[in-house]
Amino acid sequence: MADVIRPDTLNENFTLHLNAEGKPVQRPLRAMTANEVLLALKWHTADAERLQAKVEPWTKVGELIAAGRMDEVQDLSPAELEAAGESCKAAAAASLRASRLMARVMAQCPKRYADTPLQSGLRRWWSGGRHKA
Repeated sequence: MADVIRPDTLNENFTLHLNAEGKPVQRPLRAMTANEVLLALKWHTADAERLQAKVEPWTKVGELIAAGRMDEVQDLSPAELEAAGESCKAAAAASLRASRLMARVMAQCPKRYADTPLQSGLRRWWSGGRHKA
């Protein structure tokens, strides 16, 4: 069965950018223009990539632990291991949020625009956009 997008899922806030004070500027997907959707997709993708890059050094530690090679990671403190776990959780959450945003955007795409580049298609058919098909 295909995923059903409930109308209330379009009320979820997504970040467009950070303001001058470093605080996120957010809007519900339903209220975004096409350009704001593109900004949100760019921001969330970059955030997920940034957090994933912070996790990369810790993936080796996880592999060593999974392989039972604890002697190679015994010099790490519990605080370092906990920080690694928190970094992994943050990266996973950011990746899921970026994926959820893309899925919700794509669920709103008319099928007739399936072969249209995302940027062009959004500007044509996004309900909050200025340009309609």
